[in-house]
Amino acid sequence: MLSWILTRIKTAQEGDRLSSDSIDSAISEIEKHGMKAHFYLAGLGNRENKELSYALDTLVAAGFIITDSQGSLVGGVATKNLSSEELIQQRRATFKIVK
Repeated sequence: MLSWILTRIKTAQEGDRLSSDSIDSAISEIEKHGMKAHFYLAGLGNRENKELSYALDTLVAAGFIITDSQGSLVGGVATKNLSSEELIQQRRATFKIVK
């Protein structure tokens, strides 16, 4: 397991990515089985602090999943092709009330 994790991190760091055809094929296959692929967006709602935002994006690109001090997932997930409603919900999640 550790070997697989280290290989995944190394691959992500070297920028070795799957082709879009491979990704589309894999997505089609899992959708046949009632599943959905998502992107993990750790920086969702954390863009005001540039250093934090960069750190989150860097770690996600390396395959990490980020949790807060209570163990809850930081950020959110998005499907490959967002519907209008999904896009609206994600944007609303980043809104803050200013007094």
